[in-house]
Amino acid sequence: HQRMKIAELPLDFQQLLEPVLEIYSAQCAEKNISFRVEKSLEDMPAVLGDSKRITQIIVNLLSNAVKFTPEGGAVTLCVLRQQIRANRLYVRISVSDTGIGMSEELQQRLFKPFEQESANTFQKYGGSGLGLSIAHNLVKLMNGEISATSILHKGTTFNVDLPLALSVTPMAAAPASRH
Repeated sequence: HQRMKIAELPLDFQQLLEPVLEIYSAQCAEKNISFRVEKSLEDMPAVLGDSKRITQIIVNLLSNAVKFTPEGGAVTLCVLRQQIRANRLYVRISVSDTGIGMSEELQQRLFKPFEQESANTFQKYGGSGLGLSIAHNLVKLMNGEISATSILHKGTTFNVDLPLALSVTPMAAAPASRH
């Protein structure tokens, strides 16, 4: 089984988020859900990462949130830079919704493919939650962590912590020969 390769290319979060935000502000407006975005990306050091995969994680979590949030609800996306550890900048991406929430039991099985609360939920909302297991696999591939907290009928928050490689500028690079 060939592992998916994760690209390590210069990553611009502002740029990565723009198309995503456009799509989801439109989707939320259509469904009368308020869509909030919180970012703390100022003075973010240059990092390397796989913008395609990170976009995929955010899109999977957002489309899930929008799907399970009723009209009048809210979906919030936060992208926050956190600490630098061992030459990696940690970025936390969280997606919260005021949707239907999940039982304890479902939270235990959450990231396994094709899990969903009940046939009834399946009928009502469609989809199998496959997006979550994909997001989970991508996060794991990037050595990140993903977790969810949820209260039934109140809403759910997904937190993704990704360690991104710091991009070393050529000038500051260490000499090539080390003995």
